[in-house]
Amino acid sequence: MKHYTLNNYTTWLHRGFRNMQNINIKKVLVIIFIITFLIKVPNSFSVSSEVDLLVKILLKKGIITQEEADEVLKEMEVATKTKEEKEKKEKAPCFVSINSGNLQISGYIQGKYEHFEAPATTDSTSIKSAVISIQGKITDDINYKIESNFAKKDNILNEAWIKFTNIFNMGITIGQMKVPYSEEFIQSSAVIDTIERSLPTLNMSHERDIGLVIDSYLFSQRVYYAAGVFNGTGINTADNNDQKDVVMKLVFSPFISERNSGLTGLKLGVNFMTGEQDKGINDYSRERFGYLLKYEFENFKLQSEYLTERNEYKNPATLDIFENGWYVLATYNFLLPNEMKLQPVIKYEIYDPNDNNVNDIQTITTLGLNWFINKYTKLMLNYRIRNDEAGTNRYNEFLTQLQVKF
Repeated sequence: MKHYTLNNYTTWLHRGFRNMQNINIKKVLVIIFIITFLIKVPNSFSVSSEVDLLVKILLKKGIITQEEADEVLKEMEVATKTKEEKEKKEKAPCFVSINSGNLQISGYIQGKYEHFEAPATTDSTSIKSAVISIQGKITDDINYKIESNFAKKDNILNEAWIKFTNIFNMGITIGQMKVPYSEEFIQSSAVIDTIERSLPTLNMSHERDIGLVIDSYLFSQRVYYAAGVFNGTGINTADNNDQKDVVMKLVFSPFISERNSGLTGLKLGVNFMTGEQDKGINDYSRERFGYLLKYEFENFKLQSEYLTERNEYKNPATLDIFENGWYVLATYNFLLPNEMKLQPVIKYEIYDPNDNNVNDIQTITTLGLNWFINKYTKLMLNYRIRNDEAGTNRYNEFLTQLQVKF
């Protein structure tokens, strides 16, 4: 490739300007000339010093006046400053920055404070989560993930799985993972809208298990399905019988392709889960159902689930248990400058742990406010109004949580 010197450029520019009198056109062409030269200079050259040198040469040869030189330098300075500010804004403030395409390290830390409005209770501060996740690709069609929560005393391994992503247009995941059942449990603790999950979710679904899942989208992503087989014994626990839990999940998004419709964000879902539980003389079969309604439109979100569980005991002396519950949650995002936003939250949940008992229904009303300081930092405030018909948990509480993602 032929290299050009400063003299080559200035001589060429001088010829072009011999008969030119319009100052604005001359100024534009000078800037174009500078940019053209900077594309061809070696990378080791300083951009700012080269611009200064070029302008001085053009000024010395009489191609531009002092006034034009000052204007060009000023405009180049403004353009450089704007570019630097944009790059600084886009640069993520990370504790760890590793992303080679085949390896990504991410995580989050959650610090929580609890205040109980009840006698003989102790307010406390704790580290709720300290999660580190490693994920990436072995090939274009094979993904993996390992995740641990170091805030736990035991069972710190959350997930460890391998996923084959393109087998007959399906994904096949093997390992320890989230069970595709409740929508609220599938969502990470880092993105749920309240500090704590609802009572129905906590009591009628387990978050992770060891097994195999097949999932895919159909009909232009209008239908998502997942079917899995799991041990049924929970996180980091080997199976204790020959029976397996079977899980199925269907989510319908009928208007997802209609971009101009107010119904684009509507989702309807149904879940099913069944399996045998080995509990000695109290062995039982467990059957769960769940139903989802979710709607998102611009800055508004509404989410609700109804969950049920029936435990049928093999021992005739033990009464079967039917439990059920539901929650409904609404949020709205108020957008603020510098990527900040405020998100008020209201949530109501109700849970009946055993239909054989009377006066044991529990309800919680949560009034919350989430402050997204930036996309990596979130402060959450929750005031929970609790009511237990039995009277054991009839106290209110205030929770606050600071979360940092990286």
